Amino acid sequence: MMTSQKKPKEVFQQFGDPGRGYVGQYNLNNAFRRPVVLWEDKVLTVDIYAMPGTKMYGHIYCPQCARNGRQSLLTVREEAKEMRLEPDAMPARVAKQLGMSYEELARYLELDNVEGLRGGLSIGKIGCTWEEDPTARRSFGLATCQWSVVIDNNIARNVPR
Repeated sequence: MMTSQKKPKEVFQQFGDPGRGYVGQYNLNNAFRRPVVLWEDKVLTVDIYAMPGTKMYGHIYCPQCARNGRQSLLTVREEAKEMRLEPDAMPARVAKQLGMSYEELARYLELDNVEGLRGGLSIGKIGCTWEEDPTARRSFGLATCQWSVVIDNNIARNVPR
């Protein structure tokens, strides 16, 4: 007579320590990047997810909304915007404009080492879609945040809406 024991489910840490984050045949550690982007005098991080065989997408907090004390998370999808990620590129233009070495930039961002800086990012025109006043719900967009940029090689520049 055979008895079957229930096996405990395996839990996978998707991002984090080396040697973890495996689901099926994909190493999810390699699917996540956090490139640094310079906008005006601010260094922004963009969380980019790029699984093999799927469209890339990213999350970014609107820095204009942050100035006004709000946290507005924007999602950018490759289906809707032109996006280019160079996973092994270093943000040379960011470091140069800030007058920092890669090591100084990594320390400034509280990273363990310069490898955390890797990721060249370019995204076509994106803009914040959140309302300036969260209590006013207007579908026609007159009160939306006016932050609108193009990201080119890790540098975000303002563009008209």
